[in-house]
Amino acid sequence: MSHTTAANRIDRFAGPTGSPIEDEGQGAQGAQGAQGAQGAAGAGAATDGWTAAGETWTYASASTFTVAGDLTSKYSKGLKIKLTNSGVKFFYVVSSSHSVGTTTVTITGGSDYTLANAAITLPYWANVDAPASFPDWFNFTPGFTGFSANPTGTIAKFRITGTTCHIALRQPNSGTSNATSFTLTSLPVTAKNIASMAWIGAAQIENAGTVNEGYVAVDSNTSVLLVGFGSGVTGWTASGSKACRIAHISYEF
Repeated sequence: MSHTTAANRIDRFAGPTGSPIEDEGQGAQGAQGAQGAQGAAGAGAATDGWTAAGETWTYASASTFTVAGDLTSKYSKGLKIKLTNSGVKFFYVVSSSHSVGTTTVTITGGSDYTLANAAITLPYWANVDAPASFPDWFNFTPGFTGFSANPTGTIAKFRITGTTCHIALRQPNSGTSNATSFTLTSLPVTAKNIASMAWIGAAQIENAGTVNEGYVAVDSNTSVLLVGFGSGVTGWTASGSKACRIAHISYEF
């Protein structure tokens, strides 16, 4: 974080003093010309980190909108979006694609914001870290596999910086296991497709009532969080209590 301090500078331009002298042969001093009007602020000028898009955005689905032209370079991964659509809403851009003169922009607001099938007005974008009112974290709702009764009270949050998605997870209550594996599905964004790549993060887990250190992982081109401990992700007891008590992971998308 940086800041700039600049000294104020005042330039004074003093005109001639005294009243004009009118002699024979000397004309009266000409009147000063009127000051030109100040130009209007340009469209799209940024305020509080937001820049007005100056475009028409049209609802396409709960997670997509369209805009005329090829704007894929503008609406890139991680760009922040603010719009009014049955209320003020905030999103990240996940991807964009162009076809036949129209750009389709895919966005996510997790479980906090989705697009309604209604008009979109007051569209803004931002590529600064913290534009005004933009959430620090969004909530999302994962699915579970490996349970006969899912954990309750799960807190699942995410934020995006550039092309990196950060996940924070807390499960205060255990579920009941019925499998030797444990996954959370429906992550907010799909991991980037990089051959043989995987991302890993730290976790604390509970298996059959015993709390241990564990880990979480996301494989390339998936939106699934694998939860494991020891030497792998398939050592869970297929009965009794099971939970991912706390976990953090970051992965590229």
